[in-house]
Amino acid sequence: MAGVLRLVGLILGSSVLLAALILSIPILFRGGTGSDASELMVTHGSIVSSTPVIRPSSRHSSSGSKARARSSPAPRASRTATLKASPSPARKTPAAQTATTAVPVPSSEPPVVQVVAVQTRKCITSGTAGAPLVISACDGSAGQQWRLAADGTIRVGKLCMDARSDADLAAIDAVTCTGDATQIFAFDGDDHIVNGTSGKCLDIYDGRDTDGTPIVLWPCLNHGNQVWYRR
Repeated sequence: MAGVLRLVGLILGSSVLLAALILSIPILFRGGTGSDASELMVTHGSIVSSTPVIRPSSRHSSSGSKARARSSPAPRASRTATLKASPSPARKTPAAQTATTAVPVPSSEPPVVQVVAVQTRKCITSGTAGAPLVISACDGSAGQQWRLAADGTIRVGKLCMDARSDADLAAIDAVTCTGDATQIFAFDGDDHIVNGTSGKCLDIYDGRDTDGTPIVLWPCLNHGNQVWYRR
């Protein structure tokens, strides 16, 4: 009887061992090693099975590490990090100004001149309005400041040189400007001052050089008492 029981035990033990080998085949095909398989122990015909330990392979472990590395947030930069000083914009040095020659702006009025007799070196001088013109020493007074206007008149202040008539020895006065032809005078090429209506010249009466000698009309003879210049 004892022999029969022993035979049955051997058969059962062989069957259990065969079943354990069949169960371990899939583990070997998944790349498992002997350490990954269930450790089986057969002692005196009885089978003691330990708890199977599944250990991750090195391949799975490295990929897991990489996944954890990717999921870890990048460390934030420290707020106390030193900021790079931005370069301050270079100041532009103003370009050197080109020296230019000042150009005088033309005045609306012609310049003031003195009208001087070549013979006596005295100036045509105006007194009060309507008074005849005379010669006197050039002193730059207001009655000697003449302007040769663009309209052909010769002016002193607000008065114009005017011939009383076309006759010889006609007096020359300073009167209110009217634009009449008797107020038109011009320098010719011989430095005569010629009246526009009569064609006669300003003449120092009788060629005298005394202050107060009147200016009159006389035919142009190119005498020294009929020649004038401006200064």
